[in-house]
Amino acid sequence: MKKVALALFVLCFWAHPALAEPPTADQLIAQSNKQADAKQYDLALQSLKEAAAIEPDNMDVKLQVIRVHAWQGHYDQARSELNALMKSNPDNADMRTLAATIDYYQGHYASAAAQFSKILVTYPNFAEAADGLKLAQDGEKTNEGFVWQFDVGYEHSSFARQSQTPWNDEFAQLTHFFDGGATALHGRLEHFSEFETGNTYAELGVDHQFEPYLNGFFYAGHTFDATFRPAWRVGTGGAVRLDTPQEDQPTPWFTLDIKEDEYKNVSIATIDPGARIEWGQWILSPNLVIVEPWSSTPLFGWNTRLDGPLYNKLRFYAGYTDAPETENAIIVYTTSIYGGLSYAIDDAHTATLDYTRDDRQHSWIRHAVDIALSSKF
Repeated sequence: MKKVALALFVLCFWAHPALAEPPTADQLIAQSNKQADAKQYDLALQSLKEAAAIEPDNMDVKLQVIRVHAWQGHYDQARSELNALMKSNPDNADMRTLAATIDYYQGHYASAAAQFSKILVTYPNFAEAADGLKLAQDGEKTNEGFVWQFDVGYEHSSFARQSQTPWNDEFAQLTHFFDGGATALHGRLEHFSEFETGNTYAELGVDHQFEPYLNGFFYAGHTFDATFRPAWRVGTGGAVRLDTPQEDQPTPWFTLDIKEDEYKNVSIATIDPGARIEWGQWILSPNLVIVEPWSSTPLFGWNTRLDGPLYNKLRFYAGYTDAPETENAIIVYTTSIYGGLSYAIDDAHTATLDYTRDDRQHSWIRHAVDIALSSKF
């Protein structure tokens, strides 16, 4: 019995230091990988913070932090931290591979493939770069398969408070993407059945992302034999990001949307300066509305909208507007409550359902319901 007790004592004596021994930096990196796989990104970053406290100069820890940011979708933050590291290590294969991987995550497949290929010239047996090149090339093929997008929709409007025949409007839009999606050229056709007559409108436009923090657009359209619609419409605008995205902080953008409608007897300019505040999957978009008929006093209003996730592939938006609205070349203050749902059926198809209630001052109340389907091919 004494021998057994002595053996247990010795076993506990030797086991105790092992049980009390804190995890190493490598063990914490492995732990962060498992946590990130479970989408527990905050825990993964906490593990890496502990690893950095143990080994402040450990490059694997720093690169793993950047990977977690990228897995979260915080690409700008990941790239900013990686660029800071690469200033003193511009030829580091691990860093260059991670930079290419971030490009791949963002859908810039051609750029990622080019970077992986350059790395393999110098390091032909670098398996991570070889795997990345294959993924990027597969992404290019997939991207090539989705260079077109076709959108079609229908809207029905009914009226209250003041008599008005129902409106029925339809649209179809075809978009072609260039440069891996950085540039989009679209053609749009709309038919408006309103005021007991019909107008058909055709439009051409282009959107372009100049940098990850800057994009712009321009479009022009014409209504054939216009009666209640503007004969000509020209619009432009864009968005610029005001700050580098940071973890757990909102990212602000400045936005601007300008259009001019040319009716038979009057030209009306609408200027919407505003903001877009992105926080994870949530987006808040407040803006000012300025409507100015030529040679007349401008009218002012405002609009705000919130976009966010609901469940899995389902998103929603909701908003409120109190601003001047133009219908049939007549400007009247209108308050609007609107919202909608968007469901990603699969990678190529999205369906939307929208509702708007317009309360036009001293005039009608309009209830508009529209459905639309988007298809990529």
